[in-house]
Amino acid sequence: MKKVIFLFLLLLLATGCSKENIDINNYETILDTFLSKPTELVNNYSSGYKYYLPSGVRVVDSKDYNDKLYYNGDYYYLFVDVVSYYYKNDIDYEKSSQAIFSKSLNYNGKEGYTEVVKDNDLYKISVYYNYSKIEGYVEYDNIGQSLINMCYILNSIKFNDAVIELSVGNDSIIFTEETYDFFTPRKKGGNFIDYIKLYDEYKEVTDENNIGNKGNE
Repeated sequence: MKKVIFLFLLLLLATGCSKENIDINNYETILDTFLSKPTELVNNYSSGYKYYLPSGVRVVDSKDYNDKLYYNGDYYYLFVDVVSYYYKNDIDYEKSSQAIFSKSLNYNGKEGYTEVVKDNDLYKISVYYNYSKIEGYVEYDNIGQSLINMCYILNSIKFNDAVIELSVGNDSIIFTEETYDFFTPRKKGGNFIDYIKLYDEYKEVTDENNIGNKGNE
C-alpha cells in the first residue's frame, strides 16, 4: 500500500500537480516522501554524473560539476561533489539555531542535511545529500515546491565511477583545488550562494528575457 501511495505522489509531481496535492508546508513529509525511496529516473547527463530534472526545471548553465537550474522564476545552484563521493567522505553537520527548519538526513545509507533560513524577504534553502548540494533563494510560498524539486534531483544523482576515477583518482589534488576554488566563497564568512549573488546576480534580467517571465512559465 505504501508503495502505491509513493508512486501516486511521483505521478502527481511529474504532471505538475504536486503543489495542490501534497502538503508542501510539511517539510518533514517532503523529505521522507522524496528521499526515502531510490529512483531510477534520469533525463540529464553530465561528465561523471547524471540525474533527473522534474517537470519545469531546466539547466541554464553548467561548468565543472556546477549546474545552474531554473524553475518558475527561481534559480537553484547544484554542486556535485565528486571528490567527496570518490573518497566517501562523511558529513559533519550540526543543526542551525538560526534556521526556521534544520534537519540531518539519513536515507538508504546516504547522509546529508537540509536548512531553510530567512534572509530579508527571501528564504535560503540548502540541501546536501548523495554527495551533492543544491542552494537557492525563494519566496515563502515557493519553499515547499523548491524543496520537492531539490530532493528529487539529489535523490536521482548517479555517478559514473569510471569517469570519476579518471578525473579525480589520477590527479586528485589538482582537481580538488579547482572544484573548491569555484565552490568556496571569495569573502570571509560567506558561502557558495553568497558568491553567486555577488558575481552572478541572482535574478538576471538577461536570463529572464531568454527563458521567459514567471507568468509565462
